Amino acid sequence: MVDIRRADIRKVDLNLLVVFDVLLRLQSVTRAAGELGMSQPAMSLALNKLRKALGDPLFVRGSRGLSPTRRAETLAVPLRQVLDQIRNDVLRHPSFDPATTERTFTFNMADVGELVFLPRIRAHLQTAAPGANIRTSPPRPAGWRKRSSPARWTWRSATSRACRGQSSTSSASSAIRSSASCARTTRSSAPR
Repeated sequence: MVDIRRADIRKVDLNLLVVFDVLLRLQSVTRAAGELGMSQPAMSLALNKLRKALGDPLFVRGSRGLSPTRRAETLAVPLRQVLDQIRNDVLRHPSFDPATTERTFTFNMADVGELVFLPRIRAHLQTAAPGANIRTSPPRPAGWRKRSSPARWTWRSATSRACRGQSSTSSASSAIRSSASCARTTRSSAPR
C-alpha cells in the first residue's frame, strides 16, 4: 500500500480526485464516464491510475455495480471537503457589487457623447456605484496606432481612495463640472 502522506503530489494527477468522487457517488464506471464527458474506456483507465496512485482497489464489482472498499469510504469525506473547498474558494468567480466597487470604467466617446451621456452616467454611478471611477477616451479611427495616452477625461468619485479629502478642481465642460462631486477631472492630450 502507498503511504499517501509520503506520496509526491507532483506525480499524482489531481483530476483523478474528481473521477474518484464521481465514481464514489454513482458507483458505475459507465454513468461516471457519462457525467464527466469521458468514454467508458477512459474512465476505466482513470480508475486504474487511481488504484495505482492510492495503492488500493478502491472499488470492487458487486451485484449492484461498484462497491467502495473501506479505504475508499475512509477517503470519501476528506476528498469531498477538498473538492468543495477548491470549488468554493479557488474556482468561484467573485461577484460584482457596484455599491462597493472602486474600479475604473473607460468609455470611448466623442466630445458630444461626453456632453450628453457622461453627466447621466456619472449621476447614475454616484448612487449605484459611489466608489467607481470613469475615464473617457476618444474613438479611434481605422488604422490608428497608439502614440500617447488615450485618456481624455478622468473622473474620480467622492468615495474613491484617490479622491477622498480633495477639493474640487475641474477643467471639464460646465455640464460635466456641474455633476461632479469630487471631480478630480484632468485633461490630457488626445491621440493624434
